[in-house]
Amino acid sequence: MKDAGEEFPSGPFTYKQGYYFDKFKVMPHELPEFRKLIQQAYVEALCWIFAYYYKGFFIAYFHH
Repeated sequence: MKDAGEEFPSGPFTYKQGYYFDKFKVMPHELPEFRKLIQQAYVEALCWIFAYYYKGFFIAYFHH
């Protein structure tokens, strides 16, 4: 990933590539790995929310 101060290089990038660079400073060649990390974090958050909702804070927070 690039530093926040670095600019997006010119080139034929898609809207999606530009979005990920603007928001997260991720270069196009890093997108597949970055998207996997985002997907994993999203699923982990959903699991935590469901555990909290059905079992309470203590179980959700300390169950790892």
